[in-house]
Amino acid sequence: MKQARKSSPNAMTATLTVGPVGPLLLRMSLSMLIGFVAGGLLTRMISTYGVTHVAGFSAGIRIEHCVVVPLFALGASLIPFLGQNWGAGRYDRVRQGLRIAFGACLSWGALCALALASFSGTLAPLFSRDDSVVRMLVLYLNIVPVALAFRGISHSICSSLNAMGHSLHSTAATALRLFGLQLPLALLGSHLAGFFGLLVGVVCGEVLAAGAIFAWLRHILRPVRHLPPAVDTTPVVPEPERVEEPCRI
Repeated sequence: MKQARKSSPNAMTATLTVGPVGPLLLRMSLSMLIGFVAGGLLTRMISTYGVTHVAGFSAGIRIEHCVVVPLFALGASLIPFLGQNWGAGRYDRVRQGLRIAFGACLSWGALCALALASFSGTLAPLFSRDDSVVRMLVLYLNIVPVALAFRGISHSICSSLNAMGHSLHSTAATALRLFGLQLPLALLGSHLAGFFGLLVGVVCGEVLAAGAIFAWLRHILRPVRHLPPAVDTTPVVPEPERVEEPCRI
């Protein structure tokens, strides 16, 4: 006689929790893997110019990572905000939150690009004493940070797509940005104008990717664009009246 198996509450909770989240984790991991692979291919492309170009490019990426942290933090903070309002049907707040996020990306990106270009001659010698590496780093800091704002917009949109349950769209948008636009344009620029053209190709790829992903987001939001805000129909339970007891002496 077979004995019936009883599922423990912890096992049932784990199944219910991992079930819906599993595909999301897989797609987000795939998006990160796509970024690592694209970065490796771009570094391989730059290595054909020599060690000094790789050193200057690597130092530029590290400086860029320092100033792009607020944009990544903004994208991460959008996930709970947009997820809650999207689930509650408050599409007006979703659109408002996205507008504020895009404005912050443009403002911060423009400020950082201007600051890095202005102080590139001061920052570059801090990372290397080799004059050729310093020249490559100065060239990087005068070109690539122009794309910071557009990179932040793309990251915010991908985070928003994950929050709205479109994680597959987010992964596809990441692949389009890196493999569909940035790497091919960097390769084209490298063939046309060397290392300078490669950097310009990276910037053009980020700008075009931000425009394409933004159009993608507008297409997803089109069905709910003109919907009125959801009304909270939860019944309000009146609080019980307090009966003051007479003061006893």
